[in-house]
Amino acid sequence: MDKIAKAIAEGRCALAVSASLLHDPKVILALTDRAALRPMALSGPAQSPIVAIGETGIARAIAAKHGVLVLVEPERADLPGVEALAGLIARGPHKPQVFVVSRKLDFQVTMALRGLTVEQVKDKGQAFIQALPQPPAEEAVPAPVVDKAKASSASEAPGAFLVGREDEVASLAAVFGVGGPVVVSGAPGVGRRALIEHAAAAAGLRRLPDLRLARDAGYDALAGRLAVMLDSVGQSGLKDAIAAHATPPAQVEAALAGLAEAEALADAMMVIEDLEVASGTDGAFFRKSRLELLVEALLVGTYPLRLVFTSTVQPVFYREGRDAGLRRVEVDGIKGRFYHEVFGAFGASDVPRDRFGPLHERLHGHPLAVRLAAVAVREHPELAQDDKAFRLEGPADAKGLGKLVERRLKGLSADLRTALITAAHLRLPASGRMLADLGINRRTRDALVLRGLLDPVGVEGQPRRFAVHPIVVEAIGSRETSDFAILHQVGRAWLAAAEAEADALTAFAWRQEANRCLDRARQGKEVVALGVPDDDAVVDNATGMLRARVPKPDLAVRLIDGMLRTNPSNADAWLLRLEWMRGVDAPKADRAAAVEAAIAAAPVPELFHEAVGFHRGASGDLLAAIAVMEQGVSLLPDHSRLRCRLASLLLRQGRRPDAIAQLDQAMALDPKLPDAYGLLGALRAEEGALSLDAAETLLREAVALAPDDIVQTARLVRLLLDIAAGMPARAEAVRTEIRERLDHLREVHKEEWEVYALYAEALREEGADADKIGWFLQRARKLAPKRRGIDRRFRLEGARLDLIRGALDRAERTLKEMASRDPSDGEVLATLAEVHAGRGYAVAAHAELSRAIDRMSPHALSRARAEARLAEFQAAIVAESEAMAAGLAAPPIPGTAAARGVAPIAGIEADDDSSESTEPPAAPPSGGEPVVRRRRGGRAAAEAVETAPEPPGGADETPSPVEGPSAESEPSPSETPDPAPG
Repeated sequence: MDKIAKAIAEGRCALAVSASLLHDPKVILALTDRAALRPMALSGPAQSPIVAIGETGIARAIAAKHGVLVLVEPERADLPGVEALAGLIARGPHKPQVFVVSRKLDFQVTMALRGLTVEQVKDKGQAFIQALPQPPAEEAVPAPVVDKAKASSASEAPGAFLVGREDEVASLAAVFGVGGPVVVSGAPGVGRRALIEHAAAAAGLRRLPDLRLARDAGYDALAGRLAVMLDSVGQSGLKDAIAAHATPPAQVEAALAGLAEAEALADAMMVIEDLEVASGTDGAFFRKSRLELLVEALLVGTYPLRLVFTSTVQPVFYREGRDAGLRRVEVDGIKGRFYHEVFGAFGASDVPRDRFGPLHERLHGHPLAVRLAAVAVREHPELAQDDKAFRLEGPADAKGLGKLVERRLKGLSADLRTALITAAHLRLPASGRMLADLGINRRTRDALVLRGLLDPVGVEGQPRRFAVHPIVVEAIGSRETSDFAILHQVGRAWLAAAEAEADALTAFAWRQEANRCLDRARQGKEVVALGVPDDDAVVDNATGMLRARVPKPDLAVRLIDGMLRTNPSNADAWLLRLEWMRGVDAPKADRAAAVEAAIAAAPVPELFHEAVGFHRGASGDLLAAIAVMEQGVSLLPDHSRLRCRLASLLLRQGRRPDAIAQLDQAMALDPKLPDAYGLLGALRAEEGALSLDAAETLLREAVALAPDDIVQTARLVRLLLDIAAGMPARAEAVRTEIRERLDHLREVHKEEWEVYALYAEALREEGADADKIGWFLQRARKLAPKRRGIDRRFRLEGARLDLIRGALDRAERTLKEMASRDPSDGEVLATLAEVHAGRGYAVAAHAELSRAIDRMSPHALSRARAEARLAEFQAAIVAESEAMAAGLAAPPIPGTAAARGVAPIAGIEADDDSSESTEPPAAPPSGGEPVVRRRRGGRAAAEAVETAPEPPGGADETPSPVEGPSAESEPSPSETPDPAPG
């Protein structure tokens, strides 16, 4: 206490008080009497006589030698203020001695003041302040002399700090206390990486080099990293399997076996970012090639290494207990009460506390958004009062975040923008030395950090690293962030860093990153050998060449063949080779040989689906497709989606019991797999009333498991449409449910054609306005891909729409053409029967509907409806015969537009000539009776005697707005791949 009193008397003492203590009126009164000390608030608002942390408040302590800084009862919430004081001291000419007045000294406070002499004064804060002597007049305090050299070299930008997450850091550190997989999920920019960095430091774990998954950093990058890491601790199984070109499933098994035995990695942690690259945006691992097999196995494995994945979604497993060893952590935004610390760190400390509540409602606690808002308010203080600024729809509003970033980018000078673009080519955090080698000096780096566009990575006390957030990279644009010259420069910088790195695994990781940059820069000659395959970037290049607007198949196949020569087990290269052969229309024999070679060298689920597509599309061989899928099920028996695909093929062959058996096995493997429930429900629905309840239960379960899956919802909607048509008591409730489900899908999948097509079907069944139905069909047609099965659906729906509008000639032409191409299509024949009924030809309608019923499942609901309709046609024939015998006009057929008194919609051309709108329809042709055909224009024509079983079509030439291409333009069945179920 004597040292402090002497320092106050000599004018070389500064005082900082915790926020909790400033709520005490006695403390405020005592500080008012000692206002000349310029007491500072470690956190919270600064109101007279209290000042904010800055050079004015700390001037007494750093102006001359032997200064003193007193911190009164600092707490965890005051840490940012303590760190700010440490930064001011680092830039000052002299370092003071620090006294901490507290009953218990906090370890984190002393860590923030490392490098300074810290002494504890065990006293209560209130009593200590009241006992302080009066300081000299303020004008007697010498002005601080700032060391310009230190000020220019020291960083004015905020370092890597974390606010408002102390509890989350402690919880995650506890999770890291046990080895195995961990998934940390949250919206992009919500602070997953910063939380992991601080939790890893708190847990005292040894950090291994991070890896970010991407199109050009997939299986080879991850498997190679694991192989080198395991080999360094004496587990060479994975490295040997890769060298021997073992199949991908064998390599995955070797990786898990090596990790389980690697006890030397029990103190280490590796972070793998962007898990959704492998798991998909829904986290369900729908596509499974090499990377997906490896990542899924790592997520369900048990091993001493802490393997931490970051993702926007949590992975989904349909097998109970499969993820028993997986720890899941979800990260949300920060609380609004911590905004002032972020704003203060970025120089916007003047914002009133009452403005942070409205800001939180618009920013939703998103740390990146809060940081960008702080930078904007610093430059334009009036934005703090604008209730329309910085509005996000939620933490995952990528579009809104992009707009915030774009506004920050607009204000950059040319030099800063060039530096930011250069840094954006770095996918992994880089040191300040590397940034300097790339032409980004410290002043430029700090300017980008202060603008919120460059992230400091890590924790205090560790070497500083920097990274550009992916949201910022996306806002800059792919053209500017994929410059070949910069990528070449970055690749060389990573190689130089690897040469200077002593740790073998870290050097290997830097060489991997260098190769990725050099491959993207088209500098393949400078790529260095790693001892393991490293072809992810080559796969990405070849994919771009095949799928570009102007494809380059010749260049692509050279890359593909080169990869397969050096690594025959590269399943991704085999998939690209099959895609290339399909694109150049290679001979079917060559494609079949390539399929067999691919399956032998790299059997992954995706290859079997590709093989089935070839056999169903190119060769039209259902038996071969079934054989190859049975081979897939035998080689990969645990993959239930292969069994679902096999079941769909067996159904096409008519092997219904075998298909049901495969689906039962799939459900036994993965009891929560929506595909199995959905396909089995569709099978039960075909059994009609006998299995209606079971079908509805299965389909509802499938939708409950995957509420956003269009395939499962479409199956349920079609069943509900049949129920609404066949069960009047449930019709209203069912149709309401259909609307609700389709409205939900329209919100989730705004550009998915199937949703609009289903909506058109539902409206048609409800008897809605034809123009409204037509709009939905037009929208669906615009979004749909060009495939034969989809085209058949649109042509049929277009014919049904023409039937509603009264354009019978056009509907008849379309349906007859479809029936000629596929005489077994019962739906087409049933619709054609309605066209005949619309003309009043009950006999022809009866004949067509009888043919349709013969092609329907015996117990299907659609068949029951058709049989009821057939009875109406029979009754109409009897009534017509009785009317003809009595000399009366034949009554209209029930259920047609004429029977309901519905006139054709305005603007739709009527069939034939005007005489058909005033004269009753001719009698149906039967038994060779003469039929009179009138010529167009209403003129009398020569009679022609016919014995045709169907009435002739009219001359309506108006094209249908949703009519598909002609038969000549449709792809042949042999070239149409069979889509995978689900």
